[in-house]
Amino acid sequence: MFDICRFSGNQMNVRNGRNLNFKTFAELAEHFSTCIKGGKQERYFVRGKLDPIYRVDANLESSTIFVIDGDGTHADKDALGAPDPFVLHRILLEHNINHAIYTTHSHNPSINKNKFRCIMEVERHTKPMLKQLAANIVGWLHINDYPILYVKEMNTWSQPWFYFIRDDLDDGMFAAYSHTEGTFFRRDRQVTMEEQTKVVDAHLSGEHTVDDYYRQIREAETFHQPLMALSFQFISDGMNKKLA
Repeated sequence: MFDICRFSGNQMNVRNGRNLNFKTFAELAEHFSTCIKGGKQERYFVRGKLDPIYRVDANLESSTIFVIDGDGTHADKDALGAPDPFVLHRILLEHNINHAIYTTHSHNPSINKNKFRCIMEVERHTKPMLKQLAANIVGWLHINDYPILYVKEMNTWSQPWFYFIRDDLDDGMFAAYSHTEGTFFRRDRQVTMEEQTKVVDAHLSGEHTVDDYYRQIREAETFHQPLMALSFQFISDGMNKKLA
C-alpha cells in the first residue's frame, strides 16, 4: 500500500488536502505520469498519510516511498541542475528498483538545467529512520556514478513536494520515466562486491589520490566513495579489517 497526501495551493497558502491511497506502486507511478497545466506552486504532496490532514511531522506516522530531489550535481560545476534523469532511470532499472521520475516546472535540459523528482519504493519507515535511508540512497547512487547533490529536503519528514506542473503543456519540457515490476530499495542495503571492486579499481588506476579523498570528505563533496577507498587502502597497507 502506498499513501500520499495531496494539497492544493502552495505550502504557505493551502486550500485543501486529501489523503490518497494506491494499492500498487504501478498505480502510484501512473498518478505521476501526466503533466498538469498551471503555475509552479499550485499543488504539492507529502510522502504519506496525514492524520489529521495538516502538514506537520507528528501527523505523518510512516511512509513506503523516498523522494529524490533532482536539484543539483557534484560533478559539473557549470550545471544549473541535476544529472540527466534518464540516466537515473537506467540505473534504477538495471537494479530492478521500482521508481517513478517526473520533471518539474523549472526543468530545461537545453541549458543544462535538469530538475526532477524521483519517487522510489522503499521499506516502510518512520521519521527516525529517514536520515540513514537518505544517506544510503545518495551514497549508493554516487557509487553507481550518479553524482546527485544531497539536499536537506530529502531528509525533511513532512516535506512538501510540488507536482508536475507547467505553464505550457506543449513546450516539450516534461518527461516521465518509471519501472513498476521490480522491488524496493532496502534501508540496510549493503554495498555489493561489484561496487566495491569499482571503487578499488578506480583507486588503483590512479584516478584519485589519497589526498583527493581527504579533500572530498573535508569539503563535503562526497563521502561514500572516498571512505570506502581509504578503508581498502588502509587494509592493503596492513591495518586490521575490523579497525579499518
